[in-house]
Formats: sequence, C-alpha cells, structure tokens
Amino acid sequence: MPVAPPEPGQTQSAQDYLEVAERWGYRYRQFDHTEATGHGDTSAVFSTGMLDTRMPQPGLVLTRTDIIFSGDVEAEAEMQPGLLVAVATAGSVEGWLEGAGVLSLRPQEAIAIPFDRTLGFSSHRLQRGHHQRSLSVFASPDWLDDHGLGALLDPRRRCATPRVWAPSLHLLDRIAQVMQPDGTGALGNLMAEALALELLAAGARQLTTTPAPDLNPPDFARMMRVRDILVAHPEADHTLASLAAEAGVSVSVLTSHFNRAFGTPVFDLLRNLRLERARRGLIEEGWTVAQAAYWAGFRHPTNFSTAFRRRFGRSPGALRR
Repeated sequence: MPVAPPEPGQTQSAQDYLEVAERWGYRYRQFDHTEATGHGDTSAVFSTGMLDTRMPQPGLVLTRTDIIFSGDVEAEAEMQPGLLVAVATAGSVEGWLEGAGVLSLRPQEAIAIPFDRTLGFSSHRLQRGHHQRSLSVFASPDWLDDHGLGALLDPRRRCATPRVWAPSLHLLDRIAQVMQPDGTGALGNLMAEALALELLAAGARQLTTTPAPDLNPPDFARMMRVRDILVAHPEADHTLASLAAEAGVSVSVLTSHFNRAFGTPVFDLLRNLRLERARRGLIEEGWTVAQAAYWAGFRHPTNFSTAFRRRFGRSPGALRR
C-alpha cells in the first residue's frame, strides 16, 4: 500500500531511513550523523522535509525525497540486485559504488544502475543544510523478469556500470508534478505509478541502446560547460552571446548543439532552474509571490503564476500558503 507522504517540515530520524532501506531491499552498514546524541542513537533528527516511499506494484518502489539535512551525514550501504533509476532536481549526489568507482549526479541529471549482485555504496559526506530533492524508482529482479527486462541483470553485461544522462524536459515536468507533497489519493497514486514506469523505461532505454554520436566528445563537453554555468548561477543575467563565448562557439552553434545534447533549448532549461529556485524560496525562505517572480525573471506576477502552475501543477500562492 502507498505510504502517505509527510507534511512539509516533518522530521526524519535514523530509524525512518532504516525503514526506507527495508522497503527498498537494501541495508545500511553505517549511518553517521554529527547531531546524534550518542552512538547508535536512531531517534536523533537527521533531516526535515519530505521522505515518501510507496510501492505502486509488487517489486516496484518509488521514493520522493525533498529534505534538508540537520547535520553532517555519512552513509554506507549494501545495494541489493535490481534496477535503480533516479533523477536529482536539487542538490548533487556523490559517492562510491563497488565495481564502478566514483559516481556523481548533479541537478537535472538522471542515472540508471542495474545491480546483478549485492554491491557496497558509500556516499560522500553531506554537510548540514544540504538540500536534496530527487525522485527514484527501484525494480526487483522478479519484477524485471515478469516484464521481460531480466537480461539487464545478466552479469556478462558488467551491470555495475551506471549510465548518466540528461532527462527530457517532459520527464522533468512530470517529476515536478509528482513531487508535490499532496500527491496522494487515487489520482496521485496513479500518476506516481505511471511516472515510475516511464522512468524505468527511460533508464532501460539508456542501458540497452548505444547513444548516437550526435555530438563529438569535445562539442558535448562544451555544452556541458554551458549547462554547468546555468545550474551553478541561474540568477545571473545570461545571454546567448555570453554563454557562446564561454563555450568558445558561435551563437548558432550553441543553440543547435545544446538542444541536440539535452533535448531542450538553452533558455527553457534556465527558466526551469529559476522556477525551481523560486519554489524553494516560497517554501523555505518565506518569499512573497512578487519576490519569487522577480527572482525568476518575470516582470509580471501573472505570467510567473502561469508558468509556475504549468511547471509544478499548483499556483505559487497556494504553495506558499
């Protein structure tokens, strides 16, 4: 049965994380937190926000995470066989996976990892105040077999090798809708199940196909540099000319190559990054709608509200309340 999502501001303890791990089928070897009152204390507050795990189908687990850590955290876990697909929308995720080495997942990136056997994973130290917003889905080996995807766990495929990619704008919009704290009820559960299947399909596609060499590695690296600039400084007054100069290409090459690399125009990605930051300002920092609209680059709050509702499925005023 679906697990009701916590209200915004709800706290999570180590015990909550242990229970999430149990639903997922993995276990923690180590879970350290600087704010814990004593060794082995599982009641200390580790984070605040939303940590929601549900099982839309037997063997299929969907987790919505929108939390802020209350202290520095280090974790080490044993990941069980299955397929993990995750998308980060705020806060980077870094760590080490047995057999694959260092992993890094930045905002607006997705990752697919098939585990053919139990593997160790260690996260890099997360500092107090770190905001983590992500959505992930895990499919068990039985679920994959039942849906004709069991070959993804064939040891001969070297399944510990992850695949990182830039999800489509459509998929990011769908994730933003499902990430709403009030996504419960029959319709919310149906949307969550549909998104879990869509995300698994996207991950399986990445693992079973070889991306066409649409851009050569140097050109793709230039586009990644532009994307990194936008993610790091969405508030800056970016222009196509300034971004093209950073990449060392012409404006026409930038607009063409960026869309080919990430499936979205430059300023569509920038608008979504700004809307995401405005959303956090409304929820976490008490911004007014006018302040959020100004930060996101909208001269008129009405236009901001329209774009915000299209992106997140509700008005900024309703979210702020």
